[in-house]
Amino acid sequence: MKKIEEFAEGTRLLLVDDDIISVNYLESILSRKYPRMIFNIVYNGNDLFESIKYAKPDIILLDVNLPDADGYEICKKIKSDPQNNDIIIIFITANNSYEQITIGFKNGGSDYLTKPYNNEVLFARINTQLKIKHSFNLLKIQNDLLKIADERYKQIVENNSFAIIETDLNFKIKFYNKNFSNLFLIDNSNEIIDSHLFEIIDTDKEYAIKYINQINQNFNKTSKHHIKCKLSSSKNIIVKIDNINKNDQNNNLVGYFFIFEDTTDTFELNEKLEKANFVINNSESILFIWKAQNGWPVEYVSENISQYGYTPEDFMSNKIIFEDIIFHEDKIRVKEEVVFYTRSQNINDFSQEYRIRTKNNKIIWIEDKTTIVRNDKGIVINYIGIIVNITEKKKNQVIINEYQKNKENILTTEIESKEKELAMFLLKMSKSNELNVLTINTLSTILHDSELSNFNKNNIKSLIDDLKRNNSENIWDELKFRFENLHNDFYKNLLKDFPTLSKAELKLSTFLKLAMSSKEIANITFISPDSIKTARTRLRKKFNLDKDENLANFLSKY
Repeated sequence: MKKIEEFAEGTRLLLVDDDIISVNYLESILSRKYPRMIFNIVYNGNDLFESIKYAKPDIILLDVNLPDADGYEICKKIKSDPQNNDIIIIFITANNSYEQITIGFKNGGSDYLTKPYNNEVLFARINTQLKIKHSFNLLKIQNDLLKIADERYKQIVENNSFAIIETDLNFKIKFYNKNFSNLFLIDNSNEIIDSHLFEIIDTDKEYAIKYINQINQNFNKTSKHHIKCKLSSSKNIIVKIDNINKNDQNNNLVGYFFIFEDTTDTFELNEKLEKANFVINNSESILFIWKAQNGWPVEYVSENISQYGYTPEDFMSNKIIFEDIIFHEDKIRVKEEVVFYTRSQNINDFSQEYRIRTKNNKIIWIEDKTTIVRNDKGIVINYIGIIVNITEKKKNQVIINEYQKNKENILTTEIESKEKELAMFLLKMSKSNELNVLTINTLSTILHDSELSNFNKNNIKSLIDDLKRNNSENIWDELKFRFENLHNDFYKNLLKDFPTLSKAELKLSTFLKLAMSSKEIANITFISPDSIKTARTRLRKKFNLDKDENLANFLSKY
């Protein structure tokens, strides 16, 4: 027995209803029941006929009470058009009175549905129409083939959009059309006449025998199969085969017609979709598709939403509104961010982190990576999101942040201690140096005594120079050691940008980094304040500083 999904494959269904919530819900449950059916939606009678032109529906679910048109009149108009009179129309009505139902059938309706919908009744009625449609289509092809004499039906078959062949009861080919030649890359028709069907269609022999046995066992029925074939070019394709019995005037079975359709792309696409669904439903990542409407109605959610205690039906039936499961402290922020990204025409993807409530009221953190879907006019119609639980990541981040904070506190304490030690050293050196300065000043006064011999003057001058040099070098060596312990990359980074700095310029940069005044520097180095001022000016030029830029502030960056 055939599955009803086979009848639904490729069927185009048009939903016509002004109730947006109702029609979206209807599309949701039907698309899950019939995943290979093609759906279109219009919300009023004015757009219906335009939609029929481009969508070419096989079935229309038509609301009787549209705001701008009467459903019965619309049906009557559709059925009056020879191009559309075979469209199946199922009325949607809240009125199930005998009179209303009778009016519907009189105007060309095939069936009716009453609101509110009962899913089982809905599926049963659509299944019935699908079976009727399928039987009608096969019967139409069969009648086209069997009513006409050989030459006439061959002409019809030859011009048919399907690839068609005729065989006898032993499956030897008697005729095939141009589309069959094109599909199986056959050049000369005489080469395959009287050849066995499965000599031409290169497929698994065991499967071919099984297929032939099925045809023989069900000789009075049609059947449909998908088989993999290898062409003469060694390319593999997937074809759908319908077989129809050929009877003579006495209704005796004399052969078969086979109708082929290349379904390789569709088959491979479905395989990829099935694999993608398997991957999603067996991973921690949950797929959501929201409509760009207030509250973000859920159009689709993957089965693995169950890890949060919910089912897809909870959301797709609007039993649970997605916005309501967002943690109240995050809700305003999340909505504002969505509005911002939606209004930014140059943004198509964005990411958010927020908390949601599971069905058992557990609060978890999620990362929501969303893609914005816009139509041809740039209007946002959907959001597609991949949601991942990042609760553990958040917990770990808190631990890392706490560790980093403690580490920074320890480092800050160490730095403050070293800065304090350096400041104490400078203070100590400054006080200690006062005695040396006094000694040097006293010796300098004696040096200017004219009664001293030149020999004594030279000795005093040499002593003053030694005091200045030794004292300055001793202070500098210890100061540099303590400074590098506190600012270990200062000299490396400064020399990287200014490799031509002299030793004296590095010393001056050190003092300025410590925010020492020219007087304090002069006191330690025994260089006059005027000389310090001149050295600062030269250093500014070397650093290429603007007139208003502070030298000490510049060095604080290193």
